[in-house]
Amino acid sequence: MTAVPVSEEGMGSAVNDTIRELSGTLGVGIMGSLQAGTYTTGLTDALRGSYLPQDILGASKESVMAAESISGSLPGTLRRLLDDSVASATMTLT
Repeated sequence: MTAVPVSEEGMGSAVNDTIRELSGTLGVGIMGSLQAGTYTTGLTDALRGSYLPQDILGASKESVMAAESISGSLPGTLRRLLDDSVASATMTLT
């Protein structure tokens, strides 16, 4: 802001604020897209070779919330397998 003439400080401030808001929005969108993509891959890798039915695996790949909802209806061993796999997939960003 020190490079902006005094007569244009208001406009300089508005441009600065707009760029900051736009940058934050783009950052959240980009990181969300990256995380969504790696979640599906990570969950698939974590559950490869497991005995989890394909329909449950497919629905769980849709979102973390879907996986959490499905997990509550599974028996103990499968519930832990899905919960651990979801946790692993959400913590990995490649």
